[in-house]
Amino acid sequence: MASKLGVAASEVYGILIYQSSVEVVKSIFGCVLCIVGLFLLIFVVKKLFINRDGFGETIAEKIEDGSAIGPSVMLCFLAIGLVVLAIIMICTLFCSIQTIIQCLMNPEYWALKQIFNMI
Repeated sequence: MASKLGVAASEVYGILIYQSSVEVVKSIFGCVLCIVGLFLLIFVVKKLFINRDGFGETIAEKIEDGSAIGPSVMLCFLAIGLVVLAIIMICTLFCSIQTIIQCLMNPEYWALKQIFNMI
């Protein structure tokens, strides 16, 4: 790869070592976004299923009573979508944490892994 770029291999390796710190910053930003997204999901679920409106019922209870039959299908799809979104966010969070730990603890391994992925 270094010969294709016309530079020394040690220069490419040094750049990749520096890139590991950039990867840490990117992963921390991704973790923050996932955590904020999870808190927003918790807020939406709490608002829909736990908080009571002015009449003392949650939206889910209104659907069970039959007083809000129209939005029941939409609410079901929304609940499924929220669960899928939460799973994606949690997986992304774990992957980002793994990258942060790997780049901070052993940036040389991360650089070598990137080189082998490019080959």
